Amino acid sequence: AGRLSFTLGLQGACITIDTACSSSLSALHAAVLSQQALDGANVALVTAVNLVLTPSISVAYARAGMLSADGRCRTFDRRANGYVRSEGVGSLVLGSGGDAANRVAFSSIAQDGRSASLTAPSGSAQAALLGRAAAQLAGGQRLCLHESHGTGTALGDPIELKAASKGYGSLDGILVGTLKASVGHLEPAAGLAGHCSMRGAAARLQCHGQQWGAPVNAANGPSGAHSQFSTQQ
Repeated sequence: AGRLSFTLGLQGACITIDTACSSSLSALHAAVLSQQALDGANVALVTAVNLVLTPSISVAYARAGMLSADGRCRTFDRRANGYVRSEGVGSLVLGSGGDAANRVAFSSIAQDGRSASLTAPSGSAQAALLGRAAAQLAGGQRLCLHESHGTGTALGDPIELKAASKGYGSLDGILVGTLKASVGHLEPAAGLAGHCSMRGAAARLQCHGQQWGAPVNAANGPSGAHSQFSTQQ
């Protein structure tokens, strides 16, 4: 982060944030709070990057059963068998004043706390967070798109989908997708990549041809849930 400030001549607060897979979204949250504190008078730069430079982490993740054996991240699919590690970089400039196209109206953040294991998500914590976030929608606004973490694992996908349905009250009318089904898991940069992808389109098509089954059904989503996912062969 300091190198960016030095290169670009930026003199505002410069912070590096590491919260594992949520790192870039945590950085975005900090930037939103900074802009709100200054009444939108500043410009914030949020940047995230992931590089796979050594095989040791991939080997450890594979041994733990976290990675897809066939190199495909099939989120919410009965064939889901893990995610694919990927590389990438993304930057988002949050504008000031009336530049609504580059503003984030509000942001919410939380932590799982105690769950089944260090890497297992907490459905109740996720549902509570999404409920608080949805409550901040202004009158007349409605949620139309949910960008999932969606790692394509039998453990995480059902928990996440059920938490979203509970947090929002229903998934009816909400498109659900994840960038990981198209480009893999950018790990600390994943959240910002997903956020940027939503800003470019109302909905994104998922690759690898979903075969809806156990993960979706196990989430106890609303009837007709399959039609709420954009798919592409």
